[in-house]
Amino acid sequence: MFHVIVSVAIQKEWSPRSLAAELIDYLPVEKFTSILENPDILFLVINVFSGIADSCYNNLPLFYRDNQTMELEIREADLNDEADGFAIVDVLDSYARDPFGGGKPLPTSVRESLIEGLRDHPTTVVLLAFDRKKPIGLATCFLGFSTFQARPLLNLHDFAVVPEYRGKRVGKSLMQAVEEAAHQRGCCKLTLEVLDDNERAIKLYEGFGFSNYSLGDSPSTRFLTKSLSSE
Repeated sequence: MFHVIVSVAIQKEWSPRSLAAELIDYLPVEKFTSILENPDILFLVINVFSGIADSCYNNLPLFYRDNQTMELEIREADLNDEADGFAIVDVLDSYARDPFGGGKPLPTSVRESLIEGLRDHPTTVVLLAFDRKKPIGLATCFLGFSTFQARPLLNLHDFAVVPEYRGKRVGKSLMQAVEEAAHQRGCCKLTLEVLDDNERAIKLYEGFGFSNYSLGDSPSTRFLTKSLSSE
């Protein structure tokens, strides 16, 4: 309940003292009636909670902050930079732990070999989103080629925003950066795969003009996969 009250206070731009008064309403007052009837002690309690409120405004998790406080930066990752490598692994691991990402953390072997593999792949394009240097979003893309248009295409393989930053337009900004990267490389289109029940992601993609692919009057295409052994 405490964080709910603080969140509402921020949205309505209450002063710290107003927030303190609201918090006092949730104290077990019946146990402290005799104390709270003393004006001097009551004033002290209000000031204590005002201090707590001030601290809350300065130290709230981002989920409770206003969007305008975000300092969003999106740029292409440097796969030779150790910090960028850690950022890629951390955001991708967060996505892997999500139900839509499989619900399991990345295996240690993947965490250890991912950056080298991305660096060695000839068409890798990775974009990272940051808030004050904190990695919060990731778009892992690979260049392909459209034989029907004789031009390159960009496939969006991984697209992730860490949970506490979802709903804050980070995904939209990251998607705009992906589209710009495709334009810079002369691509004719963007492609991606998405789970049918990931409605939030589908809504974002459709908002950017993505749709089910079909050729002429044929039905929509299917995305098929076959796992290969490492032997």
